[in-house]
Amino acid sequence: PRNCEVVGLPAYSFKGVKTEFTITTKDDNGDHCTRGGSQVSVELEGVADPTQVTDTMDGSYVACFVPQEVGEVKLLVLVDGEHIKGSPYSVLVRDYRLLNKPSKSLSNNGGM
Repeated sequence: PRNCEVVGLPAYSFKGVKTEFTITTKDDNGDHCTRGGSQVSVELEGVADPTQVTDTMDGSYVACFVPQEVGEVKLLVLVDGEHIKGSPYSVLVRDYRLLNKPSKSLSNNGGM
């Protein structure tokens, strides 16, 4: 598990929107595993939001989650019961509804 990697995990996600990434398994020599069958799990620390992992049977696993709360979450990624390199990962969950709201100017250029 120490050589396994997460690929495509964004630094931030959006509340209520599916976030997907890939876990690539590697052997002790760092070579890519070419078949599935490893026990791969993904959890959001302290949150009951469901996660899903699909074995693509080529040594890669597609994982996804749908965060239900805004804020920072810790994503735990385990292969055969052990954390992989970099786990837990931090993901900032934003509210996508706030992205399209106009921002207020912090300065008043009329007095210059």
